[in-house]
Amino acid sequence: MDNITLTGIDLSKDVFEVRCENHAGRLVKRQTLRRTGLLAFIRELPAGSTIAMEACGSSHYWATEFKSLGFEVLMISPQFVAPFRKSQKNDANDAQAICEAARRPSMRFVPLKTREQLDLQMLHRIRERLMRQRTALMNQVRGLLLERGTAMPKGVSSFKRNVLKAIDESGEQSMLAFSLRHLWSEFLRLSEQVEAFSKQINSAARTNESCKLIKDLEGVGVIGCTALVAEIGAPNSFQNGRNFAASLGMVPRQFSTGGKTKLGGITKAGDGYLRKILIHGARAAVRAAVIRKKTDPLSLWIRNLHERNGMNRTAVALANKTARRAWAILAGRPPYTASSQRQAQVA
Repeated sequence: MDNITLTGIDLSKDVFEVRCENHAGRLVKRQTLRRTGLLAFIRELPAGSTIAMEACGSSHYWATEFKSLGFEVLMISPQFVAPFRKSQKNDANDAQAICEAARRPSMRFVPLKTREQLDLQMLHRIRERLMRQRTALMNQVRGLLLERGTAMPKGVSSFKRNVLKAIDESGEQSMLAFSLRHLWSEFLRLSEQVEAFSKQINSAARTNESCKLIKDLEGVGVIGCTALVAEIGAPNSFQNGRNFAASLGMVPRQFSTGGKTKLGGITKAGDGYLRKILIHGARAAVRAAVIRKKTDPLSLWIRNLHERNGMNRTAVALANKTARRAWAILAGRPPYTASSQRQAQVA
């Protein structure tokens, strides 16, 4: 096994397909392993060789384990592996496709996240699930009351006011009051859990050095800066800020041929959760710049773009700009402050 230079692993929960190749891309060894035997097999590989796998569930864990043993680890997005799969889909063909994709000089790899970044990502995912459940509950109550002749406006404050009023008016022993009381208690429990995770995210933003650098960017805030730090991984894995913005799907979709460039809407690739946060934050920043008629250089740019293209396109453009600036700061530029922005404009 001394001539092995590349090992492709098709990950799973319990069964792993391993393919080992030499420098010429020829098969040296192929084996199916159980979870308990994977690390023992990897330890027998030549030190410093490369291990490639798809970026999927458990890939960050295994990448960390392999790196600790002294191997170079490459994680590839599954959508870039699929074109190299030959014939039918099975574990052996997937492992071969991973090796083929890893050898491509132009292949883009997924950066490995640190433990702190995975913790931030975990907080955001749980909080988002709780908020979806709370929104679904509110919509269900709104539909139930609409059948009783009560049209409830949107929003948490109006929900609280109208539900308590409906409970008082429906009668103590009615079936509606019984149902609304249980839904109300569930709403309070979900709200308490959302608040608990929001406090954890706020605490992480205060202690994380990377979050401190970008939290003052327009439309970012605590939620945005922690989500950005959790998603970006290693900033230097992106060549520039445009590549990072493109990875979030905030660049135009292209269908160009014959020298004719055709651009459509944004690609919506990558992490939809982070893209949603950046665009909603940008929407608030655009609204503030337009209503308050701010005169700083960025606000003037926002206002001019808003006059020409409207709210939605301006919000996406500002979110794109924010992602690029966040990448530049995290990649080694000075932290953003309002004073540094003014000094840069004067210079």
